[in-house]
Amino acid sequence: MRGMARLVCSISLLIPALLLAQDSGKGVELQRMETVRLTKAVMARSVDQREPSGEATAFPRDVGQVVCFTQVDAPADSVVYHVWRHGTTLHAKVQLSVQQGSWRTWSRKRIHPSWTGDWTVDIEDDSGKVLKTLGFTIGGTEGSQN
Repeated sequence: MRGMARLVCSISLLIPALLLAQDSGKGVELQRMETVRLTKAVMARSVDQREPSGEATAFPRDVGQVVCFTQVDAPADSVVYHVWRHGTTLHAKVQLSVQQGSWRTWSRKRIHPSWTGDWTVDIEDDSGKVLKTLGFTIGGTEGSQN
């Protein structure tokens, strides 16, 4: 009888521990879903059928426009920002809304032929954390790959 009592006691102590472990696992999964995760980021000439076209890190001075393409895994109703800079001069901060799951989005910047030199685009989450910085050059050798 004592053996049976010990077994019941051991099982009754083990069940809450297993339930807590399951809850903890779910909590970790939910926590991961609360942040934006960058899966792809490139500079390109354009976007064709929701994919970047003409990916490069250098564009001719008469390019007209450049696109920053971003793909993220995100929780519902998230925001990412594209912060465009020519040297140290801020040109634009573009807010892009993204939905839950894998999401593609992009912003484009018109480029005047006189705006040659080094550019960067910081990709930020809604807290201002920089997820990635992309660099490119205007007036460089066209078509340099990332």
